[in-house]
Amino acid sequence: MRKIDLNNYNTELTTPDGKHVPVVVRKSLVDVLFLRPCNGRDILLRERLATKIDLWPDEDLLLEDAEWKQLVDGLDACQFTNRGFVEFARRVLEAPDVAVQAKQ
Repeated sequence: MRKIDLNNYNTELTTPDGKHVPVVVRKSLVDVLFLRPCNGRDILLRERLATKIDLWPDEDLLLEDAEWKQLVDGLDACQFTNRGFVEFARRVLEAPDVAVQAKQ
């Protein structure tokens, strides 16, 4: 499984009126899922993952490798134009692989 830090972070992103805005990681992960065109089956899979991300109770999201790959594919579709997204890309692309044991 892959572990992704869901904590928001501040960066150099600014609004048109010059205010610094945080990167809202949870929302950004969901947005990335829907950047690439998809068919009916794929959109349902992406929606299930989006719901999992939205409802995840902790700040460390755990994803199966197939779910993580969906986020990686979405990032590959991004056209980043700001250095502020480096941390976001790092959190996804360099997400640590963690061993998880079933609860007994």
